[in-house]
Amino acid sequence: MVAPLSPRATSPQIAGNRRDLGGEVIVVEDTLTMQCVRRVHLMANEEISDSTLPSFSIPAIAAIERGETAGSYWLRAEWVYRGAWEVNGACAAGKFRRLVVWNLSSMFQVSGSKFLSVRDGAREAAKEFERLFGFAPKYLFVRRLPRGAENCMDVQGMILLEADWMLGRCVAVGGRR
Repeated sequence: MVAPLSPRATSPQIAGNRRDLGGEVIVVEDTLTMQCVRRVHLMANEEISDSTLPSFSIPAIAAIERGETAGSYWLRAEWVYRGAWEVNGACAAGKFRRLVVWNLSSMFQVSGSKFLSVRDGAREAAKEFERLFGFAPKYLFVRRLPRGAENCMDVQGMILLEADWMLGRCVAVGGRR
């Protein structure tokens, strides 16, 4: 189930992107879909420009719409997501777990393939996890195991696990080695 992103109230949640936008811009929606696509909807009384959003990171690859309705300005953006993600109850203790989720869409790649392999996505997600948190991840989560793979097998030095709470078309890494 994908819900609006609010501080530790819902799951899943994008970590590190819920910032104060100066009080002039209202975050109407900030969600991560089950296909690992981030959707953001902002509103303000003044036109929303890139300089208005210095603390809110919308990547250059995002599909962005801007407009004005009844004196209010709005911005909607959507992009395949790769980054920190907090998941409620992704462990036996039921605590929030901070992971790095990596969309396998090749939108970022110059290859002819439509999607990255799980192995390539795992490698890239592990690099980002280590950059963000300072240590290597122990686990690799997927919604469905790839053909020929088994639960608990080693992939890129991580333990591969099938998890029904995972988003589709992506991998997530987390835990401490």
